[in-house]
Amino acid sequence: MHERANYYVILGLDPGVSDPAVIAAAIEDGRRRWSGESSKGSVAARRKAQLYLEQLPEIKRVMSDASERREEADQARKLQDVQRQTRLRALDASIAVVRADGPASSRERAAQLVKEFGESFSEAEILARIRAAGVVIEEPSQKTPSAADAKPRLDPARVARLRPSLEVLGVENLYALLGMTPVSSPRALFDRADEMLKEILRIGHTDAKSTARKDLCGEALVLFASDAEKQKYDSALAVEPMEQLRPSIEMAGASGILSTDVQDVLLRQARELGVDAAAARDYLDLYARKRKWRLQQAARLPSEELRQCGYCFALEKDSRAQNCRRCGEPLVVACPRCDATMPTTHAACTACGYRVGDAPVVKALLRDGKQRAIAGEFLAALALIDRALLYWPGWQEALEARGEVASRRAARDAALGEIEALVRARKFVEGRAALARMRRAHGATGTEALERQVTDALARAEALEREGDALRAAGRNDDAIARYEQALEHCADLPRAHAAIAAFPPPPPSNLRAEPLRAGFRLAWKPSSARGAVRYAVVRGTKGRPRDRDDGAVVATVDDQQLDDLGAPVGTPVYYAVFAVRGDVCSRESAAAGPLLLTAEISAPQVLAGDNEITLRWQRPPGSTRVEVWRSAGAAPARRGEGAQLTPSDSGVQDAGVRNGERYGYRVVAVFDDPATPGLERFTTGVLLSAIPAAPPPPVLDLRTERHGKRFILTWTPPAGAAVQIRRAAQPPDVPPGAVVPLDALDRFGTLMDARGSGRAEWEVDAQGQLAFVPITVGRSSAVIGKPVLTVTVDDVTNVRAKTNGRDIVLTWDWPAGADEVVVCSANDRYPALADEPGVTCTRVTRAAYRRTNGFELRVAKQERHFFTLFVRAAAGTFFSAGASVFESMGQGTVVRYRVSLKKSGFLARSVAAAWVELECDEPIPSLPALIVLGKEGRQPLSPADGALLAEEPELHFAEGRARIALPAERATRSTYVKVFFKDGRHAQQIRLQPASGELLRLG
Repeated sequence: MHERANYYVILGLDPGVSDPAVIAAAIEDGRRRWSGESSKGSVAARRKAQLYLEQLPEIKRVMSDASERREEADQARKLQDVQRQTRLRALDASIAVVRADGPASSRERAAQLVKEFGESFSEAEILARIRAAGVVIEEPSQKTPSAADAKPRLDPARVARLRPSLEVLGVENLYALLGMTPVSSPRALFDRADEMLKEILRIGHTDAKSTARKDLCGEALVLFASDAEKQKYDSALAVEPMEQLRPSIEMAGASGILSTDVQDVLLRQARELGVDAAAARDYLDLYARKRKWRLQQAARLPSEELRQCGYCFALEKDSRAQNCRRCGEPLVVACPRCDATMPTTHAACTACGYRVGDAPVVKALLRDGKQRAIAGEFLAALALIDRALLYWPGWQEALEARGEVASRRAARDAALGEIEALVRARKFVEGRAALARMRRAHGATGTEALERQVTDALARAEALEREGDALRAAGRNDDAIARYEQALEHCADLPRAHAAIAAFPPPPPSNLRAEPLRAGFRLAWKPSSARGAVRYAVVRGTKGRPRDRDDGAVVATVDDQQLDDLGAPVGTPVYYAVFAVRGDVCSRESAAAGPLLLTAEISAPQVLAGDNEITLRWQRPPGSTRVEVWRSAGAAPARRGEGAQLTPSDSGVQDAGVRNGERYGYRVVAVFDDPATPGLERFTTGVLLSAIPAAPPPPVLDLRTERHGKRFILTWTPPAGAAVQIRRAAQPPDVPPGAVVPLDALDRFGTLMDARGSGRAEWEVDAQGQLAFVPITVGRSSAVIGKPVLTVTVDDVTNVRAKTNGRDIVLTWDWPAGADEVVVCSANDRYPALADEPGVTCTRVTRAAYRRTNGFELRVAKQERHFFTLFVRAAAGTFFSAGASVFESMGQGTVVRYRVSLKKSGFLARSVAAAWVELECDEPIPSLPALIVLGKEGRQPLSPADGALLAEEPELHFAEGRARIALPAERATRSTYVKVFFKDGRHAQQIRLQPASGELLRLG
């Protein structure tokens, strides 16, 4: 089965990377790369790039979902393991071929293996594996060097063009210009050159140094665009210092031989000039060949064993040293991916290929990021750390630092949010203290505006507070309070202003009046005589007059002298007290009213007219003591006390003193005890109801449903003299068939469907799941519930296909709209009928899992027939579709036997009245795909093209293992033989059509 490319692989990400910022950067990098590749390169490369661009939305979705990303990472690790093992087997096979020629091999053959497998393994790994196989690598033969022997190198003329600009800036090479080293990755070098070039263009200087720097950055963008281009530049750089050693090399080779001791001295000098050991040995090797000198061979020279600093390239004599004696940087680095220890002069880890050469870059980025975080510049810090993770994905130290910075940023944002909330509330004293705490914990960056706002507000408030103190000392208390209030308007938490105002509580309001409303009370009062800004706290109590602001529920605190309390409880005596409030200080006394009682009518009234009876139901209001019901013929009583009084229960009354066909009216009154006058009652106006009793109509008990694709057809027998409603609901009704219900309660039984004539209704499926169709017979004053019908409307999958893939069976299908889960059930002897049928194997398949693998794959233990039924699960609930079936024989083909059957015109007649093909199968198959029936004179047809077409069936359905195909009787002759073929011959691989003997296939 075809599978898409793994997203970790195509993005070049380590499977251990899960940081969203690193992943987002890699996706953006991939997008830029594919955009460039989609318009250049080979046809295959362009198509692949275009494919990846089309998959970009899906890549973003999968890589942003934690669960799917983990699956993708697991798959990438498996792919890496498989690829490595595959390449390892290929390498061993190649080594075996080399070894077959003898126990020794030339350096050229070893180099060929390194070239072929260099993308998967380091040179050291390949050479070690060659030696482990018992193959000795011979020294190179003396021959004249050719262009093929040398590594690709940058054109000397191009190198020469760089020299003047480098000399203007006083740097030796492009690495020195960028502040990086030759072991840095092309990506890091490219990014640094791009960053420098943008800064140069932003500043816009045109002096000689700026121009030289701009030109060199442009060259760096080209030379560091890939590993191959960088290698050309590195090869050219290695030649220049080696050319400085040419006189020494000529002197050493005067005798026609370069001994290992001499090579060691030259190699040490080259390494001190910054030349890689391997490049230096290659140069000496080529130079000796050119001069036809003999070169003494040694696997390793002593100078190669010396450690070299990857930062300043100083050689370290002490093999045990861990840090460079010149610059103090470490001489080795632990690979962040596999923990292997590598010299800092290595560009990549020899074990896993990780770019350890970027250590100086990423460590500098991490160091700068931490310093920015200390200064409170968290966004800049996160950007630097994310860039380090772009070069070293999954680096634990950077991930931990990023987590710490993100945590500190969140804490700083929370502290900043707390200060902003205090400022909005004008609590500047608390705000000043919070700012001081924030500066100590997170630095002052970004708080300057808030600090100015807090300082200015406090200065204004404290000046007014001092004025209030002076006025109070002079005995002008009212003027002092006015100043304190002004100070609190600027700063709400000035402690001395609060304390001063608290010493002078305002006088209370007076003359509280309460007017009843339908849902509460309207309160009004006369204002307090206090000077200054005064507000009023309205307190409601239920146990007596509130003594202070905390003795009850504070309804509201308002500026006006009026308030509507629409939250007063029904049936409970309440008391109100209104206090004057100046600042936060409340008056000691209040204006009061109560007890007051809010009454209410009955709620949820229902009238149900029956046969010579009327039933009333209601809900009694809270706090009421009882309900009175008054009845009169025709209209309801005009007032309480008129008509006949009924004796109800708390929730209803059944009136049997009525006659069918006559109208009766009722007044239902709620009664409450009067809290102001013990022993007296209060009565509501009452709710008016009316009804005409009549015998209820008969219920519908024979509702039937048929489904045709997306359409439901419902039919029933219409009752005489009554209308029928069909209601559609998610659940069946909570009352039994035959129950009488009020006309105004029908909506609770579902959505009304449009009837298409008497006894018929249709519905176009627009929902998935279980549905109940409820028939309701509607009479003049009541309705009767009929027998409901339950059905499931979950659409099945379509276009189900099964095919084998070795020992696996792969199923594919088309999903119906809105479906997210399919249950695949399989058995070896029948088609499963239920999604949870005992004795069958059932597997849940989500749409996401299906999309990842482009189908559903079932691993089977042995070759045998499989009968599959696929059930779609409704989005909500545990309802399933009817099921779609498919069969896979796995080579254990089903046999369908057939013969011709005839019906003669009469007992002795020879003419044929009817003819057909009789088909029979022992397997429980539901149908056969398209068939054709051919006839041929004198013998059976041999192929679908050999004979005349007698009949064609687009799909043949079986019933109890049998089916038939009608044949034209007029074509029946004793010399015509019949044969059945699949219209699509591929079906014959799974199902064999077995004809009967020749005589039983004659059409006459």
